[in-house]
Amino acid sequence: MSERSERAREIYQLAAEMCSGTLGPESNERLQNLLRSDVAAVQDYLEYLDVHAGLLGLAEADTPPAVGRLLNRAVVERHRPERAEWFGPRVFAAGAAAVVAACVVVAFVFRAEPVAPSAGSVIAVAAGTAFEGDAVEIEDVVRVGDVLALTKGFLSIEIGPGATLDVVAPAKVRVLSDRAVWLGRGLIAAAVGPAGHGFEVRTDDAVIVDLGTRFQVHKDESYGTQLRVTEGKVLATLKDDDGRDVKRLELLAGQSSRLDRVTASADKIDTLFDFDAAYATVSAAKGDVRKFSGAAKPLSGEIVGLDLRVSGLDTRGYAYVIPEARGVVFDEAVTLATLTGEVTVPAGLAIDSYLVHFDNEQSKAFEENGYGRLAFGSDVVAVIGSDEALAATDPRFGSPGTRYETRPSRGTEADDDISVVGDGRSVKFDLRVDARFRFDEFRVLVVGAP
Repeated sequence: MSERSERAREIYQLAAEMCSGTLGPESNERLQNLLRSDVAAVQDYLEYLDVHAGLLGLAEADTPPAVGRLLNRAVVERHRPERAEWFGPRVFAAGAAAVVAACVVVAFVFRAEPVAPSAGSVIAVAAGTAFEGDAVEIEDVVRVGDVLALTKGFLSIEIGPGATLDVVAPAKVRVLSDRAVWLGRGLIAAAVGPAGHGFEVRTDDAVIVDLGTRFQVHKDESYGTQLRVTEGKVLATLKDDDGRDVKRLELLAGQSSRLDRVTASADKIDTLFDFDAAYATVSAAKGDVRKFSGAAKPLSGEIVGLDLRVSGLDTRGYAYVIPEARGVVFDEAVTLATLTGEVTVPAGLAIDSYLVHFDNEQSKAFEENGYGRLAFGSDVVAVIGSDEALAATDPRFGSPGTRYETRPSRGTEADDDISVVGDGRSVKFDLRVDARFRFDEFRVLVVGAP
């Protein structure tokens, strides 16, 4: 294949990604460099956009998926190596007109092209999370082509029919579809249910396909792609520079591997990357909360030894959700005072505790979102909100070393709205704060594992 043909093929591929809304930052930069450095590349680009624009009307008229294939075939058939002679003495005279035409076609395409399809939504953004580029917030829609680049903290997204991903900084992830993401660097922890069977995590080195499981993937330049399966199994395929399959590994729970395109190696090994240490902050901050909504946020830092007294932890307008004790079991039945009356916890039932903590003069998050909501992975047993009940349960359910407020008005007030909703595994809350009562806390007890 000639150098011209290879460049044309690359231009067509980048133009296709641009038109489909999946063009990432690196690819966009490559496309811009090609168009700036080679006027012949502008002609190839124009050819693709010209055919694409011509087919938009067909695509909008319930045209079958074959339109995509028709587009690619039409562009390739239009390209002829002999067109290189066009770029002779007349090239510079035609260059300005070509660029102007490109701008017109691109403007038309972007105006007519629909918004990139939704692939999922953000279900957690830890307090203190920092981004490289566009920031996201809880409940934001994640679309095909979106890039999530974190420099600090973590976030979680629901994607496709049954996958949840925790992205841990420093990391860079691009959403390829509702069934696949690309990991440029950093750590992803994936939990995939039966409906999400076949979900893929791709890197420069490999394609990792879920076979019904929980797994973690780490990518860096020094060690390539490292993978650990914690539940179920995955299929990992090493790729070469041309994207061809080199080696396949099926990994079961407890197994790890390293896949490196540079060294063309794919082996089951004890991981070099410390997954436990990297994910510990996320695990401690989320506990068994499956989804945060509205004004509810997890913390991204150390949650042991917090100062939860008035003004000890500014929640910046949100309500922080702090996992506390896990697996608490009473030897005999215990009756607790809750927001809905007395609740008896039977002997032998394991209980996990979560404290919802709000300490800020502003209620911006509640004004904007109207509520906070937490979805747990197990049934809610009780919601405790009075000063007395909170103080009485601190010793058994509180976190070690945490300093709790002991003065009055720590708990919720009469105008605070807190309720267990849905399937009995979600708590919805709207905290009404003013200058006198800017501080609110309540404790949620859920069924845990002993």
